[in-house]
Amino acid sequence: MSRLILSPLMKVMFNDNKVVVGNSENGGWMKIPADCYQILKMAEEREMSLEELMENIHEDDRIYFETILTNLKQLGVLIDKKEQDRILNDFSLESVTIMLTKRCNLYCKHCIVSAGTLKEKEFFSTDQILSIIDKLGKCGLKHITLTGGEPLVRKDFKEIVRHIKEKWGMRIDLMTNGTLITEDLAVFLAENISSINISLDGANEETCSVIRGKGTFRKVINAINNLHNVGFDNITLSIVETKANLKCMDDFLALCDKLNVKPLRRIFEESGRAEENKELLNKDSTDEPKNNIPDLSYEELRRMTRGRTCGAGYSTLSIDDKGNLSPCQVFLSPELTMGNIMEIDDLKQFLLSDYRHSIQYKALKKFFPENFEHCKLCNVNWFCWICPHELELMITGKKSLCEYCKARKPYLEKLVWGE
Repeated sequence: MSRLILSPLMKVMFNDNKVVVGNSENGGWMKIPADCYQILKMAEEREMSLEELMENIHEDDRIYFETILTNLKQLGVLIDKKEQDRILNDFSLESVTIMLTKRCNLYCKHCIVSAGTLKEKEFFSTDQILSIIDKLGKCGLKHITLTGGEPLVRKDFKEIVRHIKEKWGMRIDLMTNGTLITEDLAVFLAENISSINISLDGANEETCSVIRGKGTFRKVINAINNLHNVGFDNITLSIVETKANLKCMDDFLALCDKLNVKPLRRIFEESGRAEENKELLNKDSTDEPKNNIPDLSYEELRRMTRGRTCGAGYSTLSIDDKGNLSPCQVFLSPELTMGNIMEIDDLKQFLLSDYRHSIQYKALKKFFPENFEHCKLCNVNWFCWICPHELELMITGKKSLCEYCKARKPYLEKLVWGE
């Protein structure tokens, strides 16, 4: 008989006589009575089998309890020994963003990494980049994102991509400004890249040039056409919300529809060169357009609501142009730097052991709401802070925590705990 096992990835939140049980790996969740949850915990502590548990459930309640167990299995919270072993022992990196270069052919005003010019030298040689890829591959990495600066300025870009594909078979995504995607390069990208995210930051030449420079808009449109012409359609066009482009969001969405690409709106972040230009670019509350709330039913909204699945510093990493490791591509503050990949021989061992006991890991964990003084007792914090970096911005004073909480908590409490 199989022993009842609750997933180590289970997330639990309490509210009076109700409990939300969630899966921090997939963000799914369900609500059950608190007494049912206590029965499950008791059965696990006593190492009872599912059959033994059901024998101890009152006959009138068995059908109801079986339904709960079925739903928990589908959620991935009620698991077997094999799945438990996978979670506890089969570590592998899920996603890594690697900054191939800090050089760039543009000089965008909002660049959070303060990308350099083409006159600068590459920090890493081709062999060094490939050695980094190999260390990631040995950790079972499944998904790598190539970024910069502008990754396409590297003369060895194709060699790097071929090495990733042929030796490790990873999924490769590309983040680029798109201006260097010629007809010939589009063919190579279509054959080797899974998705491409192109930054535009405007809806026309005027709004785009404020941030990215004159002529960029036309080059991006040409790049998208080149990709479409070779049958590549998995393209996202992104825009960072700034004072310069906020009023053209509808035009941006219309442009994406016309170009048959997916739109992506990003928040403005005061880091790097963006901080130098924040007076020019940062919007305030009076700049915000009034968005219409979608007319969705309660059940539809519940299905759309997911819990936090952030794997920053564990299953997700970011590597900058000098090899410094960060929990993800937005957690870039010095206190969170995990080390340098060139100085780490066994990356898997480092992530599972050395890093877990470091002051950098402790610094990262304070940005998870369950550890933050003002949020840890909140009964919706798992849903509120999908990205812990948002909480970092609040704590460091770049956004207002009180205003955010006041606007979001009542809505989430009703959505999660309401009937």
